[in-house]
Amino acid sequence: MTRDEVLRALDQSRQTVEARVREDSAERFGEWSAKELLFHLASWQQFFAATLKARREAGREATASELLGRPVDPAESERVLALDTDETNGYVQELYRDAGSARARACWAESCDLLRGEVALLSDQQLADGEPLWQRIGGESFLHVPLHLFAPEQTVG
Repeated sequence: MTRDEVLRALDQSRQTVEARVREDSAERFGEWSAKELLFHLASWQQFFAATLKARREAGREATASELLGRPVDPAESERVLALDTDETNGYVQELYRDAGSARARACWAESCDLLRGEVALLSDQQLADGEPLWQRIGGESFLHVPLHLFAPEQTVG
């Protein structure tokens, strides 16, 4: 995929989530409420946006503080960086358990903007490199969303 195609996919994914995942909805997405799903999707987008930014700016992997978008002490940092996918999902769910739907919407919007901003800085060649990179971005965003919206009973992470 080219940069323009990835940006369009991110925009479409955002529109789909915002149209379908409503705070006033009692709809469940597998085991998750609308609020929990927004935090989940936002967190994975935030994590990858932070990863892209750290690699671009400093040629390194993101710290736990960068991934989470908030300061964490060394012990929590070590713990967070050692989590697998399921443990990370549990951590995020616990982290935002008492937060409201407005905070979930804000986190979602912020993560969309952050990831879109980082993708906009990539070239078509960079997106084609590696896995390719666009697939990894999609796995944390526009390919991830449909798994939860349209087949949530089959989704683990």
